[in-house]
Amino acid sequence: MLLKIQDKVKNAFLVFGSIFLSIAIVEISSFVIRRIIVKNLPVFLDKEKTEISQKNIDLSNQIEIINSKTTKEFRLSRPKPYKDSPYFDWFINEEWSDRHPECKSKISHNGNGFNLKQEDTPNCRGYTIKNGWRVTTNQPKNNKNEILIYGGSTVQSHEVPNNHTIASYLQKYLNNKPPKYKVKNRGFTSVVTIQQLEFLKKDNIKKGDIVIFYDGGNNQWQGVAYSNPKGTIIGSNRKITFILLLKGIISRLQSYKLIQEFYKNENKTFCDFLNEKYLQENANKAFDFYKKNLLYARKYVEDRDAKFFHFMQPHLFSSEEKERSLYERTLINSPYLIPSCADKYLKIASSIFSQRHHELKKNGINSHDLSKMFEINDPRRPNGEHFLDWIHITERGNKAVAYEIFSKIKID
Repeated sequence: MLLKIQDKVKNAFLVFGSIFLSIAIVEISSFVIRRIIVKNLPVFLDKEKTEISQKNIDLSNQIEIINSKTTKEFRLSRPKPYKDSPYFDWFINEEWSDRHPECKSKISHNGNGFNLKQEDTPNCRGYTIKNGWRVTTNQPKNNKNEILIYGGSTVQSHEVPNNHTIASYLQKYLNNKPPKYKVKNRGFTSVVTIQQLEFLKKDNIKKGDIVIFYDGGNNQWQGVAYSNPKGTIIGSNRKITFILLLKGIISRLQSYKLIQEFYKNENKTFCDFLNEKYLQENANKAFDFYKKNLLYARKYVEDRDAKFFHFMQPHLFSSEEKERSLYERTLINSPYLIPSCADKYLKIASSIFSQRHHELKKNGINSHDLSKMFEINDPRRPNGEHFLDWIHITERGNKAVAYEIFSKIKID
């Protein structure tokens, strides 16, 4: 019996030892070959490629290079969307320094992105959360009804102080016209429509209230980039943590780096190999689920004698390339501020969502497609720059969005 156990241990040792030795040999060999390639392999460029490269250099001279490697570094650099923001110094200090713990708000959920909760920040000057809602400024005291806005982080507007959110600008427009409504901001970071529905069903919707869903971008990302339209970004991020860890380990292997040496001069990336037909299928599935959620929201609201409005939001990739500013093109080309393959995922997703938007209206949803409103030649676009990343905007953009919402909800 003892001999059998010893034999098993010996065999296991030999197997694992052989595997380890094989990996070591491959890694050492790959390292040596990489050193030889890097030092001795010439890069041959024909005349046509040289001319193309020169054109790219000429174009790059027109576009500033963003050197920021993190969101924090980029925001602190005061990019163009913050150029004329009077609140920049004090608000950015609140957001990105450790000197304002009263402005830090933790979120919690059930592990899959549902039962979302957020800690209040009642003593924070710029980013104030009370009872789970982002504070809307200039709310009337003697209002009969409420306007409740649901959406992701673009509704919550963590990028600007309380008085510069979409909800606060909408409140200002409404205050100039009776009857009085109190606007409430139920935005929450990274949520998709199924999570908005969860919030909606927990809130008290009264007769005469107005419910607004402002969304689209997160559903497009969840459905196409994560290939799971029925899931949540929070839940998906948890699931891919192990994959990202594994990817990080593999990327450090010498054998992986050796493979990269053979392919790096072909200008091919992982994104180039994405199957567009598959991405289109994902986008259509994402829209199907999106539409289903919006139809449910409309019925839920109207069953309570309230009104439902929907607005499909703009983002950097919902605009045509020729309709982007030089700054926006620079931002898109930043390797650190834009998610990997976002151009592929979101151009296809946004195109499908816009093409099928008419289905929402056909099914009785009072829906409006705002996805093109920040194109250069669109009269709704305000002057200046607005995007801080692929989807978040600053105050002038929020004000323009709020005006579009105000003009469409037609308060009686």
